[in-house]
Amino acid sequence: MTAAKFLAKNAFERIALVVLSFVVVYLVAKDHFPRDQPNLTILEGLEAKSLVIRGGVDSPSITLESSENSASIRMYLGESTPRLELTLNRSGPGEIAETLIFRNTDNSSKTGLILNSDGSSEIRMIDRSGSGLISIRNDYNDSKSLIFRDDNRKTIELTTHHNDLSELNLYDRYGNESIRAIVPPDGPRSLEISGRNPGSRLRLACEDHDTPSISLYQSDKKTDAPRISLAIDEKNNARYSMANSSGKTGLAQTVSEDGSSSIALFNQINNKLLLQLLGSPEYSGVKLFDQKGRSRIDLTISKSYPYLFFNDSAGEVSTRLSASDADSTLTFFKGKTPKVVVGNDFGMWGISSQDSHFNNRIFMGVDHNDITRMEIDNPRGDSFFSIESGSTPTSLRLGDGNQTRFHFGVDAKNQTFYSIKDADGMSLPIQ
Repeated sequence: MTAAKFLAKNAFERIALVVLSFVVVYLVAKDHFPRDQPNLTILEGLEAKSLVIRGGVDSPSITLESSENSASIRMYLGESTPRLELTLNRSGPGEIAETLIFRNTDNSSKTGLILNSDGSSEIRMIDRSGSGLISIRNDYNDSKSLIFRDDNRKTIELTTHHNDLSELNLYDRYGNESIRAIVPPDGPRSLEISGRNPGSRLRLACEDHDTPSISLYQSDKKTDAPRISLAIDEKNNARYSMANSSGKTGLAQTVSEDGSSSIALFNQINNKLLLQLLGSPEYSGVKLFDQKGRSRIDLTISKSYPYLFFNDSAGEVSTRLSASDADSTLTFFKGKTPKVVVGNDFGMWGISSQDSHFNNRIFMGVDHNDITRMEIDNPRGDSFFSIESGSTPTSLRLGDGNQTRFHFGVDAKNQTFYSIKDADGMSLPIQ
């Protein structure tokens, strides 16, 4: 046998051996392909919509599948549910989401990693009941969240936002927000506790200027108007207020840093001040207001002396009743000028009236020397006319400033007298 014939014979045997081996491999592999997937198509031309690789019956296997909008790789350990699954899904042009899922042996717990086309990513962990979920999420706006769910409802959510704001939310069994804590980089920090009604809330906060506050809300819907508020403002004053459901104040109390305090009552129709109680180390008082919020009656005790003011519709004092060591008077005003004074005015008892335009004054009463008199002043404020009666002369005086020009009366000896003086105070002879 020549060398050429030997090589040709061996080549034919080698080709026959390769073909036989391919047939055997095909028959063996064909028996190990899963028969419970009727839609499985194997090697259509040079493309495969599904390909299964396994070592033997009930042995670990890998399945590769593709369709028009998705592709996946699944790994099995003999059961029908994959233990590990990697999937690519396309929901639109350029919108592809990647999902990686890990499962335990009885498929009761699993962990999934999801990468969305919008830039967000999420890790989900589901418990044995299939309802409890822990989710770690990174949104497209760089907000990061840790979410705990039960029965597919949020129970706890912790979020850090892209603007450095941190937020913690706790939910009830119905998915309603129950507790909310906010920590911004700047501005008020707050903790809110809500009831089943979203309008029923308790809010604890440190407001701007680092001032603490407690607010209670109660209404049919969630509003920003507290019913009860307790706070310390930027001037270190303590404030307490009560309001109706529309946010109109009914009562407010303030205790200032200097020791003064006030209690105010408001009209809940137009939120105007009606009554105010004031107190400080120097004074205390009560103010009454009309329906337009203007002070009409003001009772004040200053240094143990009481003052009662009655104000006009513009808020200006119209009448004042006062009592002190120096005076006890009833004063009537026009604008800010006293017009009529009745009572004891610095030792003078009587009625005093003054014209604000000409500075004229009329006095009727008892002066500092216990002399009963009536006096009329000239426009300059100097005594012009007076009638006097006392233990000494009872007389009539006509004057020019402080200079008496004509004096007529009865002296202590019951003698009648009269005198006339010039502008220099010199007596003029009487014919």
